[in-house]
Amino acid sequence: MSTSTPAQLHGSDSSQASVRGMTVQCDDCGGLTPWGESPFCPECGYYPSLKKRIELPEVNKDWEGGEPVSLMSAIPMWAWVMVGGMGAIVVICAVLSAPLPAESAVRGEWAIIQAALCTIGVFTAHLTAFIVACQRDDRFGPFDLFMKPFGIWKIVLMKLPKGVWRVWLGTWSLTGIVVAVLVVGGMNSDDLFADWGIEKKPTPLIGKVIEQIPEDEGEAESLDEALGMVGEQAAAAEGENDEKEEEKVDAPVTFSVDCVIIGYTAFDGQDFSGIFLAGLIDNKLQYVGRISSNELMEEDYNRLKVEMHQPGMARQHPVVRMGHVGQWLQPKLVCRVESTGWTKTNRLMDIKFLELLQKVN
Repeated sequence: MSTSTPAQLHGSDSSQASVRGMTVQCDDCGGLTPWGESPFCPECGYYPSLKKRIELPEVNKDWEGGEPVSLMSAIPMWAWVMVGGMGAIVVICAVLSAPLPAESAVRGEWAIIQAALCTIGVFTAHLTAFIVACQRDDRFGPFDLFMKPFGIWKIVLMKLPKGVWRVWLGTWSLTGIVVAVLVVGGMNSDDLFADWGIEKKPTPLIGKVIEQIPEDEGEAESLDEALGMVGEQAAAAEGENDEKEEEKVDAPVTFSVDCVIIGYTAFDGQDFSGIFLAGLIDNKLQYVGRISSNELMEEDYNRLKVEMHQPGMARQHPVVRMGHVGQWLQPKLVCRVESTGWTKTNRLMDIKFLELLQKVN
């Protein structure tokens, strides 16, 4: 490698170009650091043409040697403030709404007001960002306020941390809307698919119990089962809705439960006057009640009529012991019902049909 002195290379201004790309020895400090495109010594700042040193910019020593940068120093402070504000909104809303009942009217009003205020916040942040974008780029038009949101915010983000309050206002307002809907308002995720025709799944336990039911083993043959069926048949003679006349055990608190449709009472052709339900009692499938067809919505009635007459649905005997007479079904149709409590004989009271769930294979 050949070396030259700055005096040899910088004797005149016309020879400045010959320095570029070569390794030279500084006349002032004697350093051999490559000068590259620089006309002065990168070590001491000696400028051969001026015969003096110039002041060099300070170099951050922390970067020398490829030292790793910590996460705290890599992320700007305004970003930490943004994330902290989002987390604070979630925590505060969750803590304050936790003592309130899920169906409380206060929750609903709170969620609506919070969502409305946060929507105003989002629009304010976006509108001010649009004004800034129009000042920087005259290609934005009035309709771009809604047509080019990403282009607008790209300009705002490039100017950070200047005008960071717009980013804070927008992100915190969006967080407030999401929290108002999912946390404060307590939206049920099942409601998101209610109008999509997607059937909900029954509880896993009832599916496992149904899988263990034999195909069709016939009538009860033991004396205990026979006596039990005679007793239920005698009770059924007093009326199909005798469950409603029994003494109530629990307070009438409304709750929902998954039941298997095990049969129906035939009326005329494919029409039916009621459906028989079986539910889990001590992890065993037992008869729990009957719903009259008059209490079903027309849409639910027509759908049940089609499902119950599908090929392979009929069976000769009921899957559980009971004293009613009817047309029996394979335990494949599962529905969700609402009730106000249980009787002493494990019957559901005030049964209300809610929806048909996914069929169990």
